This record gives sequence, C-alpha cells and structure tokens, in this order.
Amino acid sequence: MLQILVKGQVINSSKGPTGGFYITAKQKAQPIINIVEAIDGENVFNQCGLGLSKCSATHPCPIHDDYKVVRELFENMCRQKKINDLCEPVNSGLAYLLG
Repeated sequence: MLQILVKGQVINSSKGPTGGFYITAKQKAQPIINIVEAIDGENVFNQCGLGLSKCSATHPCPIHDDYKVVRELFENMCRQKKINDLCEPVNSGLAYLLG
C-alpha cells in the first residue's frame, strides 16, 4: 500500500538502514482525492454501489440514485479536504486512526 502511495507521489520513501516513508509539507497540502485515486484508480467515483458492471442511468441498480448522491458528496469532500486536514484532528487527540 505504501509503495502504491509512493508511486502516486502522495508520500516519499528513502532506502537504507535509516530509511522509511515520509510526507513533506507540500504533500500534506494535496487533496485527499490523490490518495483515493492512487489506491482505487480514477474511475472509483463512476462505479456502481453494488459493484454491478451494467449499472447506468438508463439501467439503474436498486440503489443507483441514492448512491450517486453519496458518491458525489464523497468525491467533493475528497477534492476539497487536504491530507493535512486528516492530520490535525489526530494530532490534537480529537480523532483516532485505529486498525
């Protein structure tokens, strides 16, 4: 996953015994959409909510219209929010990233 983000220039990596992964201030200013597109591809916001290949406006799946609204809201949020917007609440203890 991290290598995918490096390839998408979302984060950086350095080799060697003290190497690892890191993110620059400039990269923190990137929109979240860069993470989503690096991992899921550019068409992620065009896909059916049920994963059906033949879903369309003319032949919609049962959740097509509802999912389209949610998908558009999520895409807009990903384009507006920056990676740094994810960091601030975690660093201040207002949000958590637990796996």
